[in-house]
Amino acid sequence: ESEMFLLSVNDWLGRDIIKNKEIIFSELNNQFILDLKSHPDGIYLIRLTRNGLTQAAIKYILSK
Repeated sequence: ESEMFLLSVNDWLGRDIIKNKEIIFSELNNQFILDLKSHPDGIYLIRLTRNGLTQAAIKYILSK
């Protein structure tokens, strides 16, 4: 069974980088690639939500 999540990425100042991008996960496909290399170095907050509830949130430090 597949489940849809919404991916959001904000920079450290709270600006939306990605907002509510649909990501589908299943037992066979539980990974995705997030490419932020076109964005400046810094700290980003990455969130996955489902049904309005945050399922996962991580702080990501981008350093090229």
